[in-house]
Amino acid sequence: MEIRDLIKRLGGPAEVAVRLGIAGKTVSMWGSRGEIPGDYRLAMWRMATEAGLDWTPPGADGLALVPKAEVAA
Repeated sequence: MEIRDLIKRLGGPAEVAVRLGIAGKTVSMWGSRGEIPGDYRLAMWRMATEAGLDWTPPGADGLALVPKAEVAA
């Protein structure tokens, strides 16, 4: 899935930005560049998984995202 499509399916740049606590313009630039900075890939992966989307960030092949409740233990 392209980054632009991922962002759109997560509610658009403004929604993703609010959830991440950053500017909407920043998220829009990710879509234009087709790349999410490393600092935000885990959060985006979690958002995608929670939304039922099949997206894994680059470099995470073979890894599994642990549900938040299990991480806190």
